[in-house]
Parts: sequence; C-alpha cells; structure tokens
Amino acid sequence: MGIISKVIVNSVVAIVACLLVGIAFHGWSVFNPQSAAFEFVLFGSLGSLFFFSLKANRRQSFAVLLVLFFIQSSLITKSYFSVYLLRDAVFFLAVSGATYLFFIYFHRPALRDKWLEPLILAVVFALSFFIALVALHVFRGIFLSLEQLRFVIIPVMENGFLIGLGIGLGIVLVEIDLLQWLRTRIKALFS
Repeated sequence: MGIISKVIVNSVVAIVACLLVGIAFHGWSVFNPQSAAFEFVLFGSLGSLFFFSLKANRRQSFAVLLVLFFIQSSLITKSYFSVYLLRDAVFFLAVSGATYLFFIYFHRPALRDKWLEPLILAVVFALSFFIALVALHVFRGIFLSLEQLRFVIIPVMENGFLIGLGIGLGIVLVEIDLLQWLRTRIKALFS
C-alpha cells in the first residue's frame, strides 16, 4: 500500500472512531452542519489526517490539506462573516497544534499501555479548545464573568475532549492493526 493510501485508510479508521464517539454523546446531530456537534466531522477529519500525515513524515504536503479543510469547513458551515472565519481559523489552529503536540511529545511506540494515548490526546484537545476559546474572547474584546464563562467553556472543552478521545481510539485501533485482524477473522469465517 502506498504512503498516501495508507494515510487515508488509517485516517478513515480514526475518523469513524471519532464519529462513533460523537454519535454516542450527541446523536445524529454530528452530521448536521448547523450543529455544534458537527465539530466531530470537521475536527475529527482534520486531526486524523494531520496525525497520520505527520506519522508518514509528510508535513510539507499537509499545509495544502489544511488550507483545503479550512475552505471546505467555511463553505459547509456558511461562515462568510469575518467573525466566523476567525473562529474557524483559531479552532483549526487549536486542532492542528494539539495534534502536533501529541505527536511530538506524547505518542510513543514503546508506551506500555497504548490505551492511555486516547486519554492523553483527549486532555490535550480539551486544553487546546480552552485556549482557543479564551483567545477568541480576547480577540473579540468579550470578557465574561466566571459564571457566564462556565456555561461557555465546559461544552467546548467537553467536545474537545470527546473529539480527542475518538481520534485517539482510532489511532490505537490502527496501531494494533485492527484492519488486519478483521481481514483474518472474515477469511476464517468464510473458509
């Protein structure tokens, strides 16, 4: 299998895992572009593709992919206003930054318990979503009280945590070679 096809296949596994986590917590609204849960589609795809592109050592070619995803999400969510474009850009940077930090500092092939990685990625995503939200509020000059902030930050961090968890589960499933395991089980079933 070529490098590009391997990146795409591995990303699809992680995207599906992210979508399953999103569906478990938000239902089918993850497929509604007007819903906040649509982040599972956008950021799950972005984070998964970015991670496996980094793993394949294709950092330079991924810059074009980031721009395409930003344009695609802007068109899908109809974010024509500069406020929404700024929001999309900040959260894309948050997802890309969280994925990069996880890849560089926390993703270790020698890690004894691979099942810790999804939790680590989930925490990194939640913190990056928190930083992105605070940055957006500072850019816009909106300063909320702690009580108001609690109602804004908790759902955003929760989604960030769940998106990171879904991507992390997909990464683990790819690394334990789930697809090969399924192929052998299906062959054994029909043999």
